[in-house]
Amino acid sequence: MQRPSPDEVRAVADEYRQAYNNNVRNLIGDERFEVFAHYVETLVARRACEVITSRFAYEAEPLTPAARESFIDIIHESNNAFKSSGLSQVDNIGQFSFKKSKILELSQSVLTPSQLKSIENYYTEKIQGLKDQDQAIRDWYNEKSKRDKQGTTTPQ
Repeated sequence: MQRPSPDEVRAVADEYRQAYNNNVRNLIGDERFEVFAHYVETLVARRACEVITSRFAYEAEPLTPAARESFIDIIHESNNAFKSSGLSQVDNIGQFSFKKSKILELSQSVLTPSQLKSIENYYTEKIQGLKDQDQAIRDWYNEKSKRDKQGTTTPQ
């Protein structure tokens, strides 16, 4: 039996997704389905919002419910902008730098100055942590290469 092609798998998945969406829409109605679909579409952004805004307890005032929903949409938009930017998905530093600037740009009219500063701090610390991690890996690799050339064993 021949394995299905990626396009065939996508077609079947799309068919099942459409049937599922139709069943949910029939169960809850069009208006509530749109709310549900938006919620599902923004789950990644909702989790990111929780992580980022958890800092507000220490650095800024909490988000209002309306500002929270707007901020989720901003994170979602920044994620989509990154995906369509053509930048490397494996370059975490580039990804966080891109999202930091996009989120801060889009959040100016939604968040307070202390909230914006908290978000800026979050991304700055995240990017620095990634840079430190990259440097530690480079240092380890350089030390390993040096030891390999000298014929000594590399510590685990």
